[in-house]
Amino acid sequence: MYLYWLFFVFLSLCAFRNWKKTVIVWMPLQLLFNDCVCLKYSQPAVSLTLGVNILLLMTYFVCGKKRSDLDHSKFIFKSACIVYLCSFILSMLFSIVPVSVVLTHTIKFFVNGYFILFLFYKALQNKNDIILFFKVTVVVVLLIVGLAFYETIIVDNPVLDFVYSNAPSESIYGKMYYTPPFIGSGDLQRRYGLVRAYSFFSIHIGLGCACTLLYFLFMHSASWSLRVYKKYMVMIILLLCGVLLCNSKTPLLGTFMFTCAFVSMKKIFKPKVVFCVLVLIVAVLNYAPNYLNNIASFWDEDVASEGKGSDLNMRMGQFAIGIMLFQQSPILGNGVGANAVFLKKYEDVMFGMESSWLQILPERGLIGVLAYLYLYVLLYRILRKCMSWKEVFFFITGLMAMETVTGFMDFALYGSIVIVIYKYWRINSALSGS
Repeated sequence: MYLYWLFFVFLSLCAFRNWKKTVIVWMPLQLLFNDCVCLKYSQPAVSLTLGVNILLLMTYFVCGKKRSDLDHSKFIFKSACIVYLCSFILSMLFSIVPVSVVLTHTIKFFVNGYFILFLFYKALQNKNDIILFFKVTVVVVLLIVGLAFYETIIVDNPVLDFVYSNAPSESIYGKMYYTPPFIGSGDLQRRYGLVRAYSFFSIHIGLGCACTLLYFLFMHSASWSLRVYKKYMVMIILLLCGVLLCNSKTPLLGTFMFTCAFVSMKKIFKPKVVFCVLVLIVAVLNYAPNYLNNIASFWDEDVASEGKGSDLNMRMGQFAIGIMLFQQSPILGNGVGANAVFLKKYEDVMFGMESSWLQILPERGLIGVLAYLYLYVLLYRILRKCMSWKEVFFFITGLMAMETVTGFMDFALYGSIVIVIYKYWRINSALSGS
């Protein structure tokens, strides 16, 4: 934990010296620190990410608010933030959990989501800022995918071994799904014979979904005149490798839908593309012959059960419990944090409530659903200015599909991607207009 505090102090010094660059660098850098990397493990726990976000928010009001090199236009997610805040406040009225628990969850949600995105929106003002963001993102992707390859080949993850060994087991229970190979069976979790890589994340799906969202960003930015990384195709290939190495269905679904946003039928059947796809299939069949069962498990219940993943029966059980809990308070919900209470009672059926709808309905009711849908409407309005209808459609449907199947994606990540795309469009529009 002392190492985490040293890093926190270092970032504090950076924030006071150059707040703007620290915020831009921190946005992709925070992917290297999961929720089990904490400055304080006793309740209420304070993760390193939460601590840094609060620090940047405080230093913004102290030394960054009046800076001339910040963007002082209206925050694009302001209306969604207000709607979400109203939803959270209303859910408190009939909450079944203590007010202190609700407030803790609410503070963490807004600080790690809307507030840090607000700071990033302020800091990102020109093309040099966007270039800095991409440069740090490239380094982060290299580290994330590099560790995933190491974990798959060596069958060990030294980073998560360190995190696991330096955290109280009771504090990370339910937060980290990685178990070091030196504990228990002596092996890492596998699916269809292949290791499920976690990289820096507390769960393997986190790795895959992060790579999927960044894949969309690099695919979209490939058409920009701004060349932040000449060999951007290398990044796209690495991100696809990250999706494969996490060995989960949800990122595969998202990657497929995001690819549809950029690839036409004519491009698919070009000789180069066909050759690359065939090489990939041969490599997968050679080194992981059962990997394609991940795709078959979408419709084959026997294959899904064999992979020890979620199947139709488990999903139906989850939705049945979710609807029952939703009916207890259908309008305002049972309060933020209520699912943690329900999980203790229905643990054998709920299994973490693997859907955004199941996470919203019991806690925030129909008001929460309306706030959730409003965010998607706002995303459409923002992105429709910057991208083609096809790209917007597949991004939003792909994002919703992943959240429906697995649960909430990292809002700080896909929100920052939306901001980068929006800012680049706005900067170009201003230049062309002049």
